[in-house]
Amino acid sequence: MTAQARSKTDENINESYGTVPAQGTVHLKRLMPADPWTVWSYLTESEKCALWLNTINVPFKEGGPYDVTFDNKKLTSETTPEEFGSGCHQAGGEILTFDPPRTLSYTWKMGETDTVVLFELAPQEGYTLLSVTHSNLPARSTMLNVASGWHTHIGLLIAKLANKTPPLFWTSFMEARAKYEQIIKGE
Repeated sequence: MTAQARSKTDENINESYGTVPAQGTVHLKRLMPADPWTVWSYLTESEKCALWLNTINVPFKEGGPYDVTFDNKKLTSETTPEEFGSGCHQAGGEILTFDPPRTLSYTWKMGETDTVVLFELAPQEGYTLLSVTHSNLPARSTMLNVASGWHTHIGLLIAKLANKTPPLFWTSFMEARAKYEQIIKGE
């Protein structure tokens, strides 16, 4: 594939929105401008993960606990929309799969529901195809926020890996959520 053709492919996949492959599931694919080991480090090392997603409070290991702190105030200069309170919250669960640099999955408790997040990494000519699937989401409103959140957070990761200025978090999130309102059907 020529550099120009790859650039067009990158643009298409990285500008696309996620899909709903099954009830309660959102799925996104993005081409990361880095090799799988670099992308893996941004998924599993606390200092790097905090630049785009959350702080990892307990090192990841298969079968181990999953405990992170989301603090979206650290990702943007914007004011957090009122509906999201402080923009800071804890999440936890269990690491289900830890297979560097290919697969990472964990449970994520949302209320009484254990949802599952799956990251799959595949090398692609000096890049990494990152697939994120978040399943067992309990309601459409949860799916909207989760899809918009992954869409926005992964956009920050792409910017970090490409040494570009990241987009404004809440502006990107609200734009994505408006689009996902059209994509994710149901109550």
